[in-house]
Amino acid sequence: MKFINRLKLREMLKEAGEVLLLDVRSREKFREEHIPGARFMAADNIGNAFPSCIQRDKPIVTYCDDSNCMESFEAAGTLDTMGYKNVYRFVSGLRGWKELGLGTSGR
Repeated sequence: MKFINRLKLREMLKEAGEVLLLDVRSREKFREEHIPGARFMAADNIGNAFPSCIQRDKPIVTYCDDSNCMESFEAAGTLDTMGYKNVYRFVSGLRGWKELGLGTSGR
């Protein structure tokens, strides 16, 4: 697992449109607000429900609320264990994204 900061994530999303961005917070929080383009997947369900059709070298970024939230760490660790090679944890999470003044999607 690699770690990625908010500036690098923004750059990665602009340059590599093939990034899979996973919001691993609760479904309700995801519906309320999330980073544009993110997909919801509960951290504790990744081992059972992650689509096997995702290429092993595809960049995957997990995030949750902020640096105190461990769900993104757990999700990234699970993906690493499953053999995905380009897994990143966006440490500052949604809070860090918004601190840059970047927009969100949701209700």
